Amino acid sequence: RESQVEPTAVDVELGPEIALRHRGALDVPSRTPGAPRRRPGGVIFIVLAITPGRLSKHVLDGGGRAVVVDNGVIASALAQHLAEETGLARDSITVGVGHRTVDVTVRPGIGIPLDKADVASAAEAELQTYRLAHRVRTRVRIERPAEKEDEL
Repeated sequence: RESQVEPTAVDVELGPEIALRHRGALDVPSRTPGAPRRRPGGVIFIVLAITPGRLSKHVLDGGGRAVVVDNGVIASALAQHLAEETGLARDSITVGVGHRTVDVTVRPGIGIPLDKADVASAAEAELQTYRLAHRVRTRVRIERPAEKEDEL
């Protein structure tokens, strides 16, 4: 008698253990899929930059280019410039930029002379260099600390 190999036993189940588990196994796209991690071009970024969104922004005159700047960037640059112009510490100047206004709050120390008109003209001159597409109004407020009397 020749050597014969006996077939192994196979357990055949008629239904899956978990219903509908493999129902998408043969879902194959009818066309060639896109490249992995494919992102649309810069069009979406331009649309997001120009359309209204969560962050306030201003458009700058960039000489034929679209330049969109967040209001926080304008506020930070203006505060830094005013700190250098006035000789005050950067943390004593607060700038808020809105759609139509720029609010500047300056807190000089006791005995430091500071003229509101000088700060306003320095702020307006700096804003002119940014070439904002829409004109903004500048408001300056000087907050002086109350002088405390020495108590004995």
